Amino acid sequence: MNYWVNQYVVAPDAPGGTRHFEFALRLNQKGITVELVAADLNLSTRSYTRRFSSRKRQNITEEVEGVKIHWLYTTLYSRNNWRRAYSMFRFAWSVFWFLMRVPIDESSVFIGSSPHLLAALATQLAARMRGTRLIFEVRDLWPETLIGMTGKNGLAAKILRLIADYLYNRSEKIIVLASQSQEVIAARGVPKQKIIFVPNSVDPDLFQEKNVEGFAFPGTLKEDDFIAVYAGAHGSANNLDLILDAAAFLQEQGYHRVKFLLVGDGPCKGELVERIKREDIDNVVFLDPVRKVQIPALFKRCDVGLLVLRDVPVFRYGISPNKLFDYMASGLPVVTNVQGEVASVIAEANCGLVVSPEDTAGFAKRVAELSSDPGRCRQLGEAGRKYVFENYNRAILVDRLVEVF
Repeated sequence: MNYWVNQYVVAPDAPGGTRHFEFALRLNQKGITVELVAADLNLSTRSYTRRFSSRKRQNITEEVEGVKIHWLYTTLYSRNNWRRAYSMFRFAWSVFWFLMRVPIDESSVFIGSSPHLLAALATQLAARMRGTRLIFEVRDLWPETLIGMTGKNGLAAKILRLIADYLYNRSEKIIVLASQSQEVIAARGVPKQKIIFVPNSVDPDLFQEKNVEGFAFPGTLKEDDFIAVYAGAHGSANNLDLILDAAAFLQEQGYHRVKFLLVGDGPCKGELVERIKREDIDNVVFLDPVRKVQIPALFKRCDVGLLVLRDVPVFRYGISPNKLFDYMASGLPVVTNVQGEVASVIAEANCGLVVSPEDTAGFAKRVAELSSDPGRCRQLGEAGRKYVFENYNRAILVDRLVEVF
């Protein structure tokens, strides 16, 4: 029996990335039984999905399409403050005691996944005490992300460095989602043969034609609107003010047909909503998070996918955004300000346009250009769809995980 731990695992009936669920499903089909260990607290909505009260602290186990998921308790939070940090500590505590009790055999593997290191550390400690193999999945690089976001290399960064190096050295294998992360980790003295590149990707079954109908769009969007969609977290790292700046720019330039649709939730959403009201930006529409299974139908009605981030060095080499591959699988051309690995994928696939990180006018103009050139939109979208199914296909990439097990 194998256990894959990530606090933010979601099933297809919830908003968020389904990487772990889809890989577990395909590993099970190949005869490798993987059970998922997650928090019953959705990252997008910051609400419980299986329990009705914070007083109900018992673990909840269910089977979804043959994949067993263990929903562990952690505490609620609404912002990126001490309550979120405590929620991470509480989940890590739940993980340790859960893994200390689960049935294992001589072939069992524990996989501890970031983005935060506490759950991965709890997984490692349990694996060490129980004598099982440990694999460390690096979704975000720490402390590089903290230093990049805050500009500080203080005590917290030093503690995260110690934990990350400990996990690098204690793990039998390390899975990375961004190819350039391999060099960063290897520079810490980790043998390259330990590091396996398994990026974010798409499930080809999800993007079949039968799944692209039936999404109800807000009434404020008209049939002939050109819709530029952003779907994902609304946090400080996501730099969504750039999209609002672009929207205001195009509104002033008279591009009334272009509409910006922001789908999701996060700690910055309230401020963004207030900004469009305060500045009377009328070409931006907000939508609550949608379930993963609704993404193909949502994107079917859209015309271009937007991917923006703050200009932080680690985002150039240490990320593998789900939304990029979902846009491509849906045949949407991509407009982004993200440099490095993301820009390289878009260039290689010839599926979109890249602008400088803070070039608001350039970002807006690229969207406007596409709105007046449907042929180019179609060409870029078709190229991206072909490329992603050939190179970022979970049905193919699962074989790399089979080799790891």
